[in-house]
Amino acid sequence: VLDRQRAEASILAETTTHYIALHRAALHVFASQVDLDAMDSRALQALLDRTGSAYPDVLAFSVFDQNGHPVARSDEIDAVALSGFKVFEDVAATMRPGAVVYNSPIYQRPVFAFSEPIVDRDGAFRGMAMISMDSQQVSNFINDQSAPGATSAYLVDENGGVISHPDSS
Repeated sequence: VLDRQRAEASILAETTTHYIALHRAALHVFASQVDLDAMDSRALQALLDRTGSAYPDVLAFSVFDQNGHPVARSDEIDAVALSGFKVFEDVAATMRPGAVVYNSPIYQRPVFAFSEPIVDRDGAFRGMAMISMDSQQVSNFINDQSAPGATSAYLVDENGGVISHPDSS
């Protein structure tokens, strides 16, 4: 029984890794668009709308300028400035993709935020693109992939705090 559970857990972990990687790849392609930083607001919003509708598990695709100020979102909800927040400052400082889990002030629940730098043609930092994924959606995905009759999976942070659980009470 234990060997079967380990095998199922390994497959589940791999499937979840691919699920997250798919969404991160979509963000990378989005952020890598030539002249994304110079796109006019209507064209950028149209691109965000098309991209967001192609990824229904993503709460929002967002774009921030080089100072962390919101430019546009796929869900068109007003965003908060991210200057001073780890998710933005790490990407701005390292020019590398980032990932954090935080309690969203917009959605009032934990979300996974994945981010990518936006650079100009000379490679200079021009802003950040980000996707927000609902932790409950990720938990639902994991549980939907589990074998029938298996125990439920839930998400915890590095300190063991529950991020998402099938029983939302």
